[in-house]
Amino acid sequence: MLGQTQNHRRTAAELQQFFVGKLPKVQAFKLTDKTTPMLRADLAAAGIPYVYEAGRYVDFHSLRHTTGTLLAAAGVHPQVA
Repeated sequence: MLGQTQNHRRTAAELQQFFVGKLPKVQAFKLTDKTTPMLRADLAAAGIPYVYEAGRYVDFHSLRHTTGTLLAAAGVHPQVA
């Protein structure tokens, strides 16, 4: 299994390749009306609470920030991320 940093770099490289030649507004992830129920079901299956630590949420917005942080740690320029 890849180390966490190596895995992050691979994911960043795959996302960067995905966007090559695409318009600036193309989205890597498309949200639907099923996104929140799917995320909540996955959290429940993993034993992770949706609301934790003084009312903080594990939602798509927080995952977006986490992804940005991981991409930055992998050396991806913010404009690319």
